[in-house]
Parts: sequence; C-alpha cells; structure tokens
Amino acid sequence: MKSKVFLIALILPIALHAQDIIVMRDGSTIISKVLEINKTDIKYKKFNNLNGPTYTVEKAEIMAINYENGDKDTFEAPKVSEELKVTDISSPNKISTSQPDERSAELIQLYNREHMISPRFKKSDKTAKHGCFIMGVSENSTLSNQDIEIHFVQKPHEEFYGGHRDGATNQATNGMIFRRFYLTDYYEVQVYNKSDHTIYIDMANTFRVTADGNSEPYYDATQTTISKGHSVGGSLGVGGLVGGVLGGVGIGSSSSSSVSETYIKQRVKAIPPKGSLPLATFLDKVISGRRWKRMSESEKCLYEFPKDEGPVVTNGNFITYAPETAPFKSTFTIRYAHDENLTSPSTATAQLYMKQLYGLKDHMEVWSGSKDKSEVMKAIKEDIPDYDDYTIVGHWWVR
Repeated sequence: MKSKVFLIALILPIALHAQDIIVMRDGSTIISKVLEINKTDIKYKKFNNLNGPTYTVEKAEIMAINYENGDKDTFEAPKVSEELKVTDISSPNKISTSQPDERSAELIQLYNREHMISPRFKKSDKTAKHGCFIMGVSENSTLSNQDIEIHFVQKPHEEFYGGHRDGATNQATNGMIFRRFYLTDYYEVQVYNKSDHTIYIDMANTFRVTADGNSEPYYDATQTTISKGHSVGGSLGVGGLVGGVLGGVGIGSSSSSSVSETYIKQRVKAIPPKGSLPLATFLDKVISGRRWKRMSESEKCLYEFPKDEGPVVTNGNFITYAPETAPFKSTFTIRYAHDENLTSPSTATAQLYMKQLYGLKDHMEVWSGSKDKSEVMKAIKEDIPDYDDYTIVGHWWVR
C-alpha cells in the first residue's frame, strides 16, 4: 500500500506540470491546465497558480486548445446573422460609401491607357495560339478619396516563381484543350493611408470577388500551427484586435529540439499615417528541407476556358473589352474606419478587369521559360515598350 502511495506521489507533480495553451478568438492565449470541457464552457487553472481558483470561459470565445501532449481541439465560431456579421465589433450607426477625388480619375486613366505593342509582331488573319493581356480598372472604381489610395502592384517574378503552378494549372485536363490565362507575376492590392492619423481596415468586411465569381473575405478565424519536431506547443499571447499574421514559439515542449509556430489572422489591421498595407501577400513557410506550407495567397489571375469557348484574337491584333464584356474581372470592397472599434466605417470599391487581349506569336518562350526576373522583364518591355508601375500584365496560351 505504501509503495502505491509513493508511486502516486511521484506521478502527481509530473501531471500537474502538464500545460495546455488556450487560444482565444481575439488572438490572446492562456497558459493553463484544462480541467473540464463542457457543452458550452471549459474550466481551467492558470498554469502559474495550479493551487489557485478554477476559471470558466465560454467555448464561443475560444479558437483552439493546444494540449501538452501534442493533441489539439478546435472550436467553430458561433453562427451569427448577416446583420451581426457587419456590426459585431462596432455596431456602427452608418456605413458610408466614400466619394472619389480628382486623384482617383488620374489613377484610372493611368491604368486604362491603350498600350503600345512592339512592331515586330506582324499582323495576320491566323488565330493566335498565345499572346498577352493587360488589366484595366473600371471607371466607377474609387482608387482615391480623402482618406486612402488603392494601388494594384505587380510583384517581382522571382518571388513567386512556381507559386502560380497550383489549382487550375495542375488539374487533370482529361484530354480537353484550354485557353489558359494567368498573370506573369502575382500582384497585391495595396491601401495607402493619405491622412495624418491611423486608419483601420476591417478585414472581415473587406472582400474580393474573384474571376470565377466567388466572394472571399480577407479574414477568417482559423489558425495554422506548424510543428517542427514531435511535440506541439502554443503561440505567444497577442492581445487586442489590431495585428497581422502572427507567429509564436512553442511552449511546453517535451523536447528542446521540438518547436511549433502558430499563425493567427487578425480581423482589424492598422495603417500608420502615410503608410501602406497589402490586403493579402504571398507567404510560404518552410517546415523542413523542401517541405513547406502555404500560409497565405496574394491576388492572382488564373483562368481558363475550353478551347472553343475562350476569347479568340488573331496574330498581331488586339481586342479591347469594357468591364461588362470582359472575359474575367476581380472586384475589391474595402471597409475602413478612423478608430480601432470601427464606429463610423466607410467603404471604397475598385474593379480590375481584362481590358486588352493581344495575339502575339512567339512571345512566350522567354516569359514562361526563364526563372530569371531580369530576363522576363526584358522580354515584357520588348513586347510592351510603355510597361510601367501601372501595368498589370499576364499571358495566355492554348493548352
């Protein structure tokens, strides 16, 4: 009997030192020992005071629990009505639509000018099998108002090489031939703060409507944990609403070589005075060797039509589209306010669409066959001599 009591006494301190990480929906964490998980709440003790009081927290406030042994429980966000989805942080009295200023018309004109194409492309009546396309901005877009300015920024090819080779690009074609369109580089929608005070972007009510018609908010309540080793810890505490994609070092690992990083998207992001913020940016996280995890996507244009249904253009010629007739387009609605609680939000909407489609024989070899950014940019500027910061360009081909 004494030996059993002695064994329990040895085990008890080990059990008491097992720590669990409770990740709250506001981004904060609680280092704890979870005692009970009930239908609507959980009970726990603070890890630094295991002999202290027992605390209770509603499950609706919890995103996940990372247990000491590496297991993990995740909890769905509570369902709310459509009305509450808009007003759940701030309960604003009014949502205003921002009015464009003179700078907005100037920017639209820069994106929408008709581009020159190299005279080396000879015209013919033969249907082109590949070429390039240039994106424009709808005339009713608000690219600038008294608070913010919106830019579409094409990012360097070398940062994203191979990143577009997912989704539709790798899907089985089942013998079908497609007209496939994708941007030579990826791009970002960048929001510039023109004012002298901080502006807050409500990522849950900031949307993109993609080329295939799907509406996607820039925020979701999920978290991603990457484990490097055999034990999972938790994330460092992050309080408040404002923040970006955050990482923390594993806590409570049973091995010094084991670590985990937890990434949490925050709902509200701050732009400092005269600063800027991309709504989404491309991010891969290397786990080990050539293993990696896609953490976030930037904007991209990847679209395809069956061969006989896609837009057709002849060699050396081009087609100009209006937003209403463009083969594809993407729309962005940005919700922002002047305070963290989003009490008086405003919205600005901009639309990017295929404006010009060119049939350019023999132009793709360097565009798609080189990993060197300088070679790709040289080839683009040879094809489009007036290419600049206000040119969003991609290429297409029949596959």
